[in-house]
Amino acid sequence: SAILQNLVIAGICFTIHFSLLHAWTGAAMNAFAGVRTFLFYKRDAVPLFKNIAWTYAFILIFTVVGLFTWQGWHSMLLIVAMVVDSFAVWNERTSRIRAYMIIPRPLWFTYNFIVGSYAGMMTEIFVFISLIIGILRFDILKKK
Repeated sequence: SAILQNLVIAGICFTIHFSLLHAWTGAAMNAFAGVRTFLFYKRDAVPLFKNIAWTYAFILIFTVVGLFTWQGWHSMLLIVAMVVDSFAVWNERTSRIRAYMIIPRPLWFTYNFIVGSYAGMMTEIFVFISLIIGILRFDILKKK
């Protein structure tokens, strides 16, 4: 889908962004998130990628990478965020994607604040508001 394609592009851009800030956990998480999102995007075309084991493999990768790039307690925020995020992008039901995607937003916002990423903070505010609107519009009001 176009959303997953855009997430891959965003992952590349934010990898560069966090590298320039010397925020190595953020850079690494975005780099691997781009790879993960690309693989999940291709799962319909490549049967090997349909296995949920890929989700758990990326959870392990995010945990190891987060510990390897550890720069303080705020690195743990991203480990947790990326674990939840992995379940979100694996999911095929948009209502569940929105529900899962809302959880990492405050964690990423806090990390962005600590490392001085104004672009990251603005992105998280925008994504959070978009998710709230989507949940209200498609998951709550449409059911009534």
